[in-house]
Amino acid sequence: MSLAFPLNGKVGGSPRRFGINFSTFSGGNGVTRKSLEIRNSSKVTSKIVMIFTDWYLIKPGRKTYILLRLFNGYVVREVFSTEFFRVIDNPRILRGEAAKSLISFNKKLHKRDSDENISHIMEEDWDNLLLLDGCRYDSFSRQNTIDGQLEKRISAGSQSLEFMKENFFGKEFEDAVYITANPFSPQINHGTFHDTINLLPEWNEEHQTVMPETVVKATERAISEYPNKRLLVHFMQPHYPFIGPKGQSLDHRGYQPTSEKDGLSFSVWDELQYGVAEYKLEDVVEAYEENLDIVLNHVSELVPKLPGRTVISSDHGNLFGERMNPIPVRAYGHPSGLRSRELVEVPWLIIDGERKKITAEEPNSYEAVDDSIVEDRLTALGYAE
Repeated sequence: MSLAFPLNGKVGGSPRRFGINFSTFSGGNGVTRKSLEIRNSSKVTSKIVMIFTDWYLIKPGRKTYILLRLFNGYVVREVFSTEFFRVIDNPRILRGEAAKSLISFNKKLHKRDSDENISHIMEEDWDNLLLLDGCRYDSFSRQNTIDGQLEKRISAGSQSLEFMKENFFGKEFEDAVYITANPFSPQINHGTFHDTINLLPEWNEEHQTVMPETVVKATERAISEYPNKRLLVHFMQPHYPFIGPKGQSLDHRGYQPTSEKDGLSFSVWDELQYGVAEYKLEDVVEAYEENLDIVLNHVSELVPKLPGRTVISSDHGNLFGERMNPIPVRAYGHPSGLRSRELVEVPWLIIDGERKKITAEEPNSYEAVDDSIVEDRLTALGYAE
């Protein structure tokens, strides 16, 4: 069937006229929908889907949606710049999309608050700094058994890349060596540190992360190889994927399809945000705390081998469904741009030792990690669109 009608708005002073070719298909839940192809002259301009009688959804751009209604031969339209199309196909994620919109609004307000006493880690006093990715201050204070003076710092970021941009980008630290399991680290320019030891090629396929013992072994080698350098060591835990028995019982590995039926793909925190998780928040928190215990056990074995003043800290915290402000929506994980206490308060455990003599030298040559490896690791850790 072909039908022509004017679309609201004019092009070059003339009404837009399109031909529409209809076809039917079976939609979700056994509903029969009509798909149609809009043509302007001989060129296909878009495809849209009939969702109710005389109502159609068109997607002319990556994140722009137009809801059309055919009325007496004319089309009434409304434009959306949200994840509206995903909600139409999967109504059960409406809650999550609405929450994300409110969180985005909170981000705009949080950026205006410049009263925080933010810590810039490279300006702090340490010989060895161990970062536990995504570690909350309160969780650390309850679970840590390593002797030291526990203080609190306010992180410059609520997500790893944001943290790196604030602390490392456009700067030079030729007295430091960066040992990292974080997949955002390849975005740091060569020459920022005296040397960078990137552990992404030593990825554990079963657990979809870099294991803490891998980081410990690399750090032990660096102790002897770089005796006069500050060591910045970035573990991936307690950030998920969860590698302990409780975490493995959740049957969730990184960023993967939640359901083959509807094709959704969420991180573990997104599943909670969208209300599609098949487990309880308490189970995820327990798996997170288990991850923290695991990495702390490895860190406790490493600390006595580190000469000088050692500090244990984190790049950012993590949200367990706490309500934001000023809009009191619940949030999970660690979205960038938010300055909530649970996200930016991080531990700062000081373990004093006989200080090292630190010297700066020109950066070593650096072998970049292949982009495909970086993309794969980021996806596994939940950083995917």
